[in-house]
Amino acid sequence: MSETRNPYSPPVAPVADSSTPLRNAEGLVENGRLVPIGHCTSWIGEAFGLFFQRPWKWIGTTLLLGVGAVISSLIPFSTLLTSIFFPVLIGGVACALESQRRTRSFTLNDIFAGFGPNLGSLATVGCVTLLSTAVMFAVFYVMVGTDAALAIAFNTNRPEATPPNFWRALLVSLVLSLPITAATFLAAPLIMLHGATPLRAMQMSFFGCLKNIVPWILFGVLMFLIIIVSALPLLLGFFITLPVALMAFYPMYRDIFVDEARTVIAAS
Repeated sequence: MSETRNPYSPPVAPVADSSTPLRNAEGLVENGRLVPIGHCTSWIGEAFGLFFQRPWKWIGTTLLLGVGAVISSLIPFSTLLTSIFFPVLIGGVACALESQRRTRSFTLNDIFAGFGPNLGSLATVGCVTLLSTAVMFAVFYVMVGTDAALAIAFNTNRPEATPPNFWRALLVSLVLSLPITAATFLAAPLIMLHGATPLRAMQMSFFGCLKNIVPWILFGVLMFLIIIVSALPLLLGFFITLPVALMAFYPMYRDIFVDEARTVIAAS
């Protein structure tokens, strides 16, 4: 005898919303929102708060990445590899911070999650950074002259190694690097946590940073000063400030791009 099922009973199979493929289901502000200038200090403060939730884990993570950087420096053309894979590591840090925000902890798998399905997209951002750096240095070399540029690059310490237009060339190079820095600064979490394509993530990062260029620059200056001051007590402050500097992009990303009022799936 076959079992008769009530047609008005709720479905027994799990129902998923196929229209929401993103890993992070919170609302995303298109091209970012404009935030008050004073938020530059809150980004740093929130980064310190995240650090002190799991201080030993973040110290260990920073040391692990530092050792990896030292080992990779022994590989030929390591500078190229570092530029390409830096967004991959930042994507993993973003995944770890998202996990910590939701569960108050993270794992080593989270740190290296950038080497998963999003590897190609994150590495694409790294390649754009590498190419832009090459263009920036090419402009610098043209402005100061090849001989002087090579003398500076190889640190010959000769008085004539610094040409008269060195500072002007450096300023032009920094100005040229600003748009690329803006386009790549917050691209990794947008790719890792929202499934954005590399082009879309860099576009959103560019406009988000451009809208908030004053708090963004102040944030960078304040973070730099904090790191300098932390070096005074026998460099021991680095055990705190370097992990915080590694994490500080995450509060900025959430402040500019995440719309918590449109959360689809509640944070666990």
